[in-house]
Amino acid sequence: MNPVNNCIVALLFGLLITSCAALTGCTTTVTAYTADKAIEPDSEGEQRLWSLANKFDQALEKSGSLYKDPELEEYLNNILNKLFPEFGDVMHARILKAPVLNAMALPNGSIYLNTGLLAVMENEAQLATVLAHEGEHFVQKHSAKQREHIIQAAGWGTLGGIALAGAGIPPELASLAAISSITGYSREAETESDNLGYQRLKKAGYDVRQAPQVFRHMIREVEAEEIKQPYFFSTHPKLQKRVANFESLNKSDTNGSLRVIGEKEYLDTFSQLRLKALEAKLERGQYKVLIALLSDDAANTSYGSIGAFLLGESYRLRGHEGDAELAMKAFLSAQQSGLNTAGLYKGMGLIEYKSGHIDKAAEAFVHYLKLADENEPELSFIKIYLKKIKREQHEQAD
Repeated sequence: MNPVNNCIVALLFGLLITSCAALTGCTTTVTAYTADKAIEPDSEGEQRLWSLANKFDQALEKSGSLYKDPELEEYLNNILNKLFPEFGDVMHARILKAPVLNAMALPNGSIYLNTGLLAVMENEAQLATVLAHEGEHFVQKHSAKQREHIIQAAGWGTLGGIALAGAGIPPELASLAAISSITGYSREAETESDNLGYQRLKKAGYDVRQAPQVFRHMIREVEAEEIKQPYFFSTHPKLQKRVANFESLNKSDTNGSLRVIGEKEYLDTFSQLRLKALEAKLERGQYKVLIALLSDDAANTSYGSIGAFLLGESYRLRGHEGDAELAMKAFLSAQQSGLNTAGLYKGMGLIEYKSGHIDKAAEAFVHYLKLADENEPELSFIKIYLKKIKREQHEQAD
């Protein structure tokens, strides 16, 4: 985003705070949308929020931060329409290129899901849980009802910006996004969206037993990163409490096994996005997160042979004691599953070389050279390794 757009986004952020401050007495006067009433702002303050949200959509479009794929957007919006058939003309879901496990619902019905979140979802029922939750934030007008909480959100929104900036999103834009995100509302609003969203899931025919898993994904990442108090804990129930809330709701449900999970449909549709998101984490050095995710047998299976390769690379690059053995085990698993890529043999060769197994390293590097593209940045690097190995083999022969 250029400096002009940065200024625009900063201005929009200021307008948001001003608009929210104008909603005096909003906690008692703002009423949720209903199917028998036109879906439009009811007051001048709400109109300001809608207008700002529209401008925010435009700024986000220009920022290059959207993951554009018509097929994926259609998939998301079909689910959204199942959950909210009465609001289908107003609510629209899109994908944001951001690594953190988050989503947001704007006051105008725009819903954004981060690639980081979509990458760890395992089925359509889990995705529907997020969309039902975010959709209820819009229907219940939580942005308009919570001017005080929104103003407070400005103080910690920049912490979210630090994470989002890694995906090419400037801090100003990330701060604005934090206000309407899954982590930007009050405890009461989050609980209300959980409970009402749960009812939407049941009515649409989804297996509600999958709902707690959404927050378990977040817990796993938080624990892997060893974050003591991430910004989204500052004003919200801890994630464990969110899991407990859904588990409590599930106790009264006896027909979960008869409802839709949609594992194959989801994995087939989002396979490319999921792998790209994991590769982005590897490039950012988030080895702990990848190891926590991919060492889980169920998760590793869903990512296939490339998931096993990325697990191996995470161990290799982390380089802790014992990681070389774990990396090689993962690489061999990927190879046995049919993976045959230059990156796989490069990783295997580097481990073998550092372990003193120069003959095995040479064999792996030869495979690498056969598969590597001519423009591969590490091609010359591996050739140097091979020359060094040949000298060592020659010296050993003498």
